[in-house]
Amino acid sequence: MGVPKRLTEMQKRFAEYLVFGGPDGPVFKSEAAKMAGYSEKRCRQEGTELTNPKHAPLVVKYIDELKQEKMLKYGVTYEGHIAELDRIKQLALGKNSFSAAVNKSRKGRRTIHRQKNNKTWEIRRHDRRTTRNETGTN
Repeated sequence: MGVPKRLTEMQKRFAEYLVFGGPDGPVFKSEAAKMAGYSEKRCRQEGTELTNPKHAPLVVKYIDELKQEKMLKYGVTYEGHIAELDRIKQLALGKNSFSAAVNKSRKGRRTIHRQKNNKTWEIRRHDRRTTRNETGTN
């Protein structure tokens, strides 16, 4: 059979919905496939296959191009966003504003636990692989 030489209109719409979202915001692969016109019964399967480089390399390449375009347009990356949240959290901890630090940390997948005397705190990083504990005193 072989790999097609160009994208279909449905594949282009799928990639655009996946990267830029729908009318109500970001969408999952299956939702993007359904909005692009794929069958409702197969939209989950199509979403998975269209994002697999072995099944649809042209679609994956187009998705990467759209992500680069989006990043250049808005200048926001995941790593930069997490770094900014960490900077805000550190400023809040420096001012003993534990409530603000907890709120910012939760957005970065961390939680801060403090003892009743407010002099010690512990950051627990919630990752799938490891849990890292850091302790410090004010």
